[in-house]
Amino acid sequence: MTLLTKPVTRASAACDRGKPLIVTPHPRHLEIRPKGTRTRYTIGYEAALWLAVKRQLEERRREKAAARKARLS
Repeated sequence: MTLLTKPVTRASAACDRGKPLIVTPHPRHLEIRPKGTRTRYTIGYEAALWLAVKRQLEERRREKAAARKARLS
């Protein structure tokens, strides 16, 4: 694994209001900002992982509900 010794800033493929998002990984968090702005938003890796898990669980719940509804119809 590569250690983060200095900040590396990259443009992501995601956009917010037509502007690409700029991402800077740090050892304990990510900094995200729309390109051309100075406002930075930080999110911890634990929070990002928790959000991803919650989204996946919600998607599975929706699939099961749709399958159950289709089976009953």
